[in-house]
Amino acid sequence: MKYFLLVCIAFVSQLNLAQNSQEKAKDTLSINSIEIILDSDIDSLLTKTEERCDVIKVANAKKTSQQLKKEQEAQKIDNIRKNVDLCYMRDKVDGVKIKVGITKDIQQAKEMREQVMKLFPHLTTPEIKDVRPHYYVMIGDYFTREAAKNDLRKVREKFPNAVLTNWRVYCRKAALNGK
Repeated sequence: MKYFLLVCIAFVSQLNLAQNSQEKAKDTLSINSIEIILDSDIDSLLTKTEERCDVIKVANAKKTSQQLKKEQEAQKIDNIRKNVDLCYMRDKVDGVKIKVGITKDIQQAKEMREQVMKLFPHLTTPEIKDVRPHYYVMIGDYFTREAAKNDLRKVREKFPNAVLTNWRVYCRKAALNGK
């Protein structure tokens, strides 16, 4: 009986302490009244977190346009570095090339390659790929088709049959060209 009485007293005192650390809030927007019981410890933690978020927002708002441009440039450099790091362990990766033309004669392929070199000196050196019985004249090293589309448009002005082809490309060339 003594133990039961002690347990009851302890339980009632815990309820009183718990009620003292709670706050009540009423919802005034709805038609029906709703009481929300908040624990003061949780409320203080939420308040501290919200204050930290406000400090971060103010710090970000103070950045000037020049600082934002510098951050964007740094982001671009980081992207290039990541691509170069990708290429550290391997020379070639799966990518995309522009297939300028196909022929069965090696002399025609060499002539086409010379034309491409004269017309598009800014692109990578054209290559002749020997896939028997055909010779492919290919140019460019790109990671994705989207990166190659702009150069493909320019090449199609002179070579209307040019197409994009999935091919193994030199990783470092594609990374340094930003393509």
